[in-house]
Amino acid sequence: MARIDVIHQDRLPPAFIKEKVVATFSKLCSRYTVTGEVPEDVEILIGELTLLEKQKYPNLKLFIVPHAGVNLPATTANIISADYPTLPILTLHHNAVPTAETGLSLLLAAAKQIVRADKELRSGNWSGSSFAHKHGGVEVKMTQVVLKRKRILILGYGRIGKSVALACKGMGMEVLGIRNRITAEYEDDIGTKVYPLAHLDTLLPTCNVLF
Repeated sequence: MARIDVIHQDRLPPAFIKEKVVATFSKLCSRYTVTGEVPEDVEILIGELTLLEKQKYPNLKLFIVPHAGVNLPATTANIISADYPTLPILTLHHNAVPTAETGLSLLLAAAKQIVRADKELRSGNWSGSSFAHKHGGVEVKMTQVVLKRKRILILGYGRIGKSVALACKGMGMEVLGIRNRITAEYEDDIGTKVYPLAHLDTLLPTCNVLF
């Protein structure tokens, strides 16, 4: 394997893996730098794609975005198309599971009106604790949604979407997925039917939840 001369990481790794990351990258190259100015002769660059707007890197062989999801402004996209048309760009999905779990917590909070219920309970109003009571002679309605047997459409069915799908299936939901970069529908290994983006307008009215 050809040796890489220069690797630059734009921000420090999380503390719990910092030593391992530094040790590993230091073995893979002649010079490994973290934070600060990006070396002009960098060959592997780890950070946000907007770094490519600062200057041109003639030796750049690989760009790694250290998380799932990419922020790609039009200006950056134009630079990549013009100056780096064949540059491999990878994303790391180490945060896929916590991102999926956060999304699920928001789904449950919305379905069960957790924020509203918490606010009212903290103010001493227990009338809505069972989601259909009267308070001061006025009926309080806090309708929650039962998710079991509901159909959820996951817009952007990648690693995060698949983690969400597993949890939703565990709650008894029917799961459909949408992916932008496919041209034909398929069923994945956990039984989720995944459709091209062109099917969005047809599927959306049939679903109870959009994720």
